[in-house]
Amino acid sequence: MRIRSLRESRGLSYRKMAKELKDNYGIQVSATAIQKWEEEKEESRLPSRDKISAICQLFNISPSFLLDELFAGESEDVIGRLASFSDLEMLTDEDFSALLQIKNSLILHNKQHLKIVD
Repeated sequence: MRIRSLRESRGLSYRKMAKELKDNYGIQVSATAIQKWEEEKEESRLPSRDKISAICQLFNISPSFLLDELFAGESEDVIGRLASFSDLEMLTDEDFSALLQIKNSLILHNKQHLKIVD
């Protein structure tokens, strides 16, 4: 994530960055939280809006510069998914209909599962 490269370019450890955010912007954050923001895992958490604002001030960058990288990865995933369906015209009408039924069934299942979990 961009936070890592920004932090390292300024020679800040996780603790020093946390201290700067607290001292200069009144943002209380742990070194562990910063470390988790930098993880490149799908389940990684994003900083809250007030923390994003403080990070941007600290490094003199715009929020879009900080966040564009995250959303670019998502759009590449979507493009990749769509590209995997580029050969649908090769299916027969019957096969295409079956594929749509499977897709709709999976979406319904996921929606029902989300309602149960919420």
